[in-house]
Amino acid sequence: CGSRSPRRHCQNRMDDPGSFWAHDDPGGDPQSSLEKLLNEPSPDLEAILDNEETIQECKFFNEPLTDFLSKRDVLEKLIRYTVDIPKDALQRTAKRYPYVASELFACEVASMLQGVFNDETLLDTLFEFVKREEVPDPRHTGYFRKVVGVLIQKNFSELEGYMKKHPDILIAMAKKVSLFGIMELIIMLGWDVTIEGNRDTSWIAESDFMSTLLDQLDSKSASEDASENVATALISLTETCGVGMEPGALLEQLESKEFTKRLCDYAVKSSPKHASINAMKILIAVVSRLTADTESKEAGVQPAIHNVVTLVVPHSAALLSKVDSKTEAPLPLQYGTLAPPFGMLRLQHMRLLSALLYKPIDIVMSSYAEHKIPKIILDLMLKFPFNNLLHNLIREFVSSVINFGPCDLFLSTLIKDAKLPQIILEGFATHEKKAENNKANRMGYTGHLICMANALEDSANLNSDVKKALAGVKGWENFVKTSLDVENKNQDTTLGGRKPQTHLQDSDEDDIDETMGRVGMNFSPREDEGDKEDNSDPFADAFDPEWEAQAAQGEGSAARMEFEEAADGKFGSGEEFDDPFGDSTANAVKEASPNEKEEDAFADFDAEFETPETQEVSKSEGKKENPSKAAEPTQNNKANSNELADEFEDFDAEFADA
Repeated sequence: CGSRSPRRHCQNRMDDPGSFWAHDDPGGDPQSSLEKLLNEPSPDLEAILDNEETIQECKFFNEPLTDFLSKRDVLEKLIRYTVDIPKDALQRTAKRYPYVASELFACEVASMLQGVFNDETLLDTLFEFVKREEVPDPRHTGYFRKVVGVLIQKNFSELEGYMKKHPDILIAMAKKVSLFGIMELIIMLGWDVTIEGNRDTSWIAESDFMSTLLDQLDSKSASEDASENVATALISLTETCGVGMEPGALLEQLESKEFTKRLCDYAVKSSPKHASINAMKILIAVVSRLTADTESKEAGVQPAIHNVVTLVVPHSAALLSKVDSKTEAPLPLQYGTLAPPFGMLRLQHMRLLSALLYKPIDIVMSSYAEHKIPKIILDLMLKFPFNNLLHNLIREFVSSVINFGPCDLFLSTLIKDAKLPQIILEGFATHEKKAENNKANRMGYTGHLICMANALEDSANLNSDVKKALAGVKGWENFVKTSLDVENKNQDTTLGGRKPQTHLQDSDEDDIDETMGRVGMNFSPREDEGDKEDNSDPFADAFDPEWEAQAAQGEGSAARMEFEEAADGKFGSGEEFDDPFGDSTANAVKEASPNEKEEDAFADFDAEFETPETQEVSKSEGKKENPSKAAEPTQNNKANSNELADEFEDFDAEFADA
């Protein structure tokens, strides 16, 4: 029957009884089943929800259907189907009706959405879902999230006004943050900047919402899902404020001394571990935001930074220094067994210590020196040789100390106390010893050690004190000249070597062999001549270059036209003529001026092909040419005439293809 034609918005196709799509049976009743239901004196909502065409017709704004669905009693039933959990899960109302009801709201019919806001009791019925004591069903939570999400996107200002009158709704959502759909609604209602831009969140900060949300990190009834969703929601809150922007009231509350202290307390607790991990994630997001603006010169230290340095850094030092603890279960891996494994909690502490160095802060540097943080961190490099996430954080830590820390602190913490050069030498010695047995195998930290060694050498070239300190390290100078130099050359060589040249001009076989032999060693980013796309004129050699330049400037166009007409005439009459662009003409043109070149070349051409008839015409026009130049075609011309004609035909064919 073909595909269905496009439907137009706000058009009642059911009014047309002759429409093919207005009825189920083309040869039967012209009314569709849905139209029959809507034409009844008291349409049955359940029957309409059972109809397969209801959602599709609502999407295209079927007017009789949307008018029926916008009635107050119908809206209440639809909301009840969405939020009420039937006792008998086998009933049709537990699956079909809630799904269709939520989809009808998702059609974004303006009259339906406005009807919900016209009667606050409908909103009360809707948000009863989160006020219940029992944990909601995840499937109905998805239906509830779909309906409230549409209200937020289409009528946010009205919904925000309702929420301000009922702040207990947001607190109830915070208690049920273990459900992913509820967590999404919290973000949309609180700080999603994509919905009507930046908003005032002071009314949320004045409530107990933030305190209730943080309680879900470590409360007895909170699950691991609740802890992870709290971290996801608050991390997204920190991302709403960019560098140089003023934080909102809710973000200021999160970064305050009171709440960061609570986060720090959760982070240093040993049980439950998921609460510590997620609290660390939130602290990392807060610290990263505060240290992102490296150019700001704020007086004093933010309370969040102070709490983290005083409460978390000592605990981090103790935790990272006790990796030999036997309390954790071994972790078997492909290359061996980790006993104990480094673990996600220690990795989060490493990320926090690295984030604190994004901006040079005196209290951070002094705390690191006091607790010997650089020494503890660098020792982890050799203890966990294949933990690439850990190695990357260590490299970032070293880079931050070198770039942002004062020189004296850099010397004392990295070179003297932490003994970074000695660790690099020890790591390379282990790597080279292992490579002797298996050249294809290398230690996992080798690449990061190369980066840190190069960073030390760059600092030594810029600072004499660093150079002097490195000179006192036994074996460092020999390592730089041998192992490090070899590794740097290997790193600079492109995999696969240089692309072979397709053609080499002005080179003999020896040059070709020599060039191809050093392809892999002498790589250059310069583009090869043979790799360049050839956009030149394929017929550039057919004409004199200077003549072409004159033609481009508008000179010599008449002479070119005269030549083309003469050539056409000669070929058309079967007569033979010599190529006017031969060596004799080129040599004659070299010693002439631009205008003389053109005149002399065509004078020779005309003289060579002049006939008695053209001589009479030339005399009548006053030409002073020597009649003796009108000689018969030479034997060379006769021999090459057919060849020249073939060449011109080839030129024409190539020109057409080009």
